[in-house]
This record gives sequence, structure tokens and C-alpha cells, in this order.
Amino acid sequence: MGSLILHPEWSDDVVGLCQGSDFGDLRLGKIYSAVASLVERDGDVDYADLAGRLGIGHSGMAGVFDLTESAAPTRTRAVAHANTVKRMAAVRRLTEEAAAVIEDAGRSGSDPAEFLACAGDRLAPLFEVDATGGPRTLRGKMHAILAEAAKGKMLGTPTGYTDLDRIFSLAKGSVTAIGARPAMGKSAFVLGMLLKLARAGHPCLMFSLEMDEVDQALRATSTLSGVPYDTIVGGKVDSFTGERLARAAMELERLPLAFDDGSGVTISDIRVRSRAFKREHRGLEKPVVIAVDYLQLVTPIKATGNRNTDIGEISRGFKKLMRELNGFGFVLSQLSREMLKRNPPRPNMADLRESGDIEADCDNVIMLWRPEKYDANTEHRHLAEIIVDKQRRGPTGAAWLAFNGPTTTFSNRERNT
Repeated sequence: MGSLILHPEWSDDVVGLCQGSDFGDLRLGKIYSAVASLVERDGDVDYADLAGRLGIGHSGMAGVFDLTESAAPTRTRAVAHANTVKRMAAVRRLTEEAAAVIEDAGRSGSDPAEFLACAGDRLAPLFEVDATGGPRTLRGKMHAILAEAAKGKMLGTPTGYTDLDRIFSLAKGSVTAIGARPAMGKSAFVLGMLLKLARAGHPCLMFSLEMDEVDQALRATSTLSGVPYDTIVGGKVDSFTGERLARAAMELERLPLAFDDGSGVTISDIRVRSRAFKREHRGLEKPVVIAVDYLQLVTPIKATGNRNTDIGEISRGFKKLMRELNGFGFVLSQLSREMLKRNPPRPNMADLRESGDIEADCDNVIMLWRPEKYDANTEHRHLAEIIVDKQRRGPTGAAWLAFNGPTTTFSNRERNT
């Protein structure tokens, strides 16, 4: 505070690092808020204005004058002091929340799973000392954003499917719903995307509520090696395919990709495990990726008796989680049987409406459609249409990918990658 009074030109580096509420001494916090406000407004500190803001007379300013005598001698030291105040505030809040958690644990009748979820909700935000939130200007950001746009590509992170990336990209904090009827390949589509993102350095976690970890690992190995899944599980591996599988298995073990096949998983479980997964991979700079396969299999914490309401609560909880993690979220969803009454039964976003509020909660909605499943004579054999029915910050449209049935792999049509 003394540094700001004597050197208001340091405010760009100091103000914003901490807030008045970060000071353990409420009196000092009030003085800091007043000093920072005056510096931001006037570029200087007028003692009369400061006294008026603090509601004290000239005699009461003696303590404020004392602050200037202990002012940090350099801009760097002033910044270090501000960071210390912020860090100590985080420790105090963690101590307070931990005490509250201990008090909750002592109450009788607490359900362990519910208690753990509540404890995670209390403590998780405190692990992110630089948590996002609050008003922020765009100073210094627009040049980088426009420079990226000038490259002629979609803003955001590519999916790895080049043909799809022409019309679709991933944004931090976003949730993408992947909808399809059974056996269309939605799990394989998302698994392929996770493999591509993991190769690019993104830590990826898939909640596999329909298939166990071993099955998912075998399918991932099939995708990476090009060896048909039936060949692997059918014990028809020869020396040549064995070498390919070994190389694929070694790569899979090195990737930051994990599966959670726990049963009875609730949105609270997903929150706790996803936060832990992100902390475990904090050394990786790229956004975390969380996928849920599939949404209707997530167990509601407290069932209401109305399935749509329950799923709506789950989808909103997942959206809130991805905003917190600042990563990419995917939720797979079944579609209404009503679509089968259409000819052809090509899906659209309306087919999600019987599944809670997925359509409204998700930033993006993608449908998978393979015409050959319903028409053996179609011209689109071995192809899948990826229908982007909703994209919060981009166009809608469709892209065709090649589909390899034996390996259940989606790839770009011409390059098969």
C-alpha cells in the first residue's frame, strides 16, 4: 500500500494481484481498497480524498503515513508483497474450509459419498489460486485472437479429424453432445478423438459406463494398430499383427489417456475424479479433456422420479464442471426412437429433447449418421456423416468421414488418418 501511494505508476503491476478482502487485517484491507481505487481513477493518491473514503480525519491518517515509511523500495518487491498477501489469503481460506469439512464430518447421518462430494466442492476452487472469474478487460488479447483468425483456420483446438475441423473446433470450457442411435459408432468416434487429442498432449479421461477398461483399451489398440478388433479378441493374432499390436500397446501406455469404468457413477463422482485427474496432470500445459459414455447411464444423486429432470441436473452439473476445469467436455447420448419413424431416419437435434436439457446445456451438438445401417444400397457405403447441428461460436453443417467397420475407426476420407 505504501508503494502504491508513493509510486502510483506501479499500479498496473500491483493492483489486481490481490484484493482488499485478501488482507487478514480488515482495517488494512479497507485502506488498500481505497488506495487502489483512487490510483485506478486518478492515477495518484490525494490524501484528502483518501481520508474521505476511509471516513477519518487528518489525525487518523497517521497510520496511513506510516505505511509509506515501510514501502517496498522496488516495483519487483511490491509485486512480491502483493503475491504474498494473495497466497496467505488462500491459505486462510483453505484452513477455514477444511475446518468446515471436519465439522461436517462430525455430524451424524452423513452419507460418505455425498460428504466426499460436498468436501470436494468446498475445497476444489481453492486449489486454483488464479481461478477465472470476475470482470476482465481484453487489453493485450485481441491482437493474438485476430492473428489466429487470420491464419484461415477455425479458432479453437482441432479435433484431429481434418475433414471435420474445417467446420468445427473445440473451445475451452465447452461441452459437446454426441448423439446417435445404438451401433452407430459414437463411442468409437469419441475414443478416436481422445486418442488424437492425447497424442497432441491433452490429458484425456473417459468415463466408460457401458464398457469396461479392458474392452476400451483393446478398442484403442485396434484403432492405433489397424488390426481388427475381432482378430484381437478372437485369438487370431499372428507374428505380423502381433508386432503391430505391441507397438500400439506401447504408444497407448505412454499417452495421457485414462479410463474410469466404475459402476453407479454420479455427477459428484465425475467432479471429484475429474478434478483429481487434472491435478495429477498439472504438468501438461494443454486443456484437460473429459468424456462421459454415456449420459443416460450416470446415476442421479437424488432421483426425482422424472428421468428428464434427473438427466437435466446431470448435464448442467457437467457443464459447470467443464467451465471450472477450463477444458473440453464430451457427453454421449442416446436418441429418441421417434426418429426411426422418419424415412430416412437421419438424426437432428430435436431427437435429444427427451433427454433432459442436453440441447440447451451443451455448447455444441453433433449427430452421427451412417446411411448403410438402414440402406444396403446407399452410395455412402463405409462413410459416416458427422452432423454439426449446433455450435455456439461457429457454423452448423456436416462433414463426411470414412468408417472402418473391422477396427471401428473413423478417419478422413482421402488420407484415412
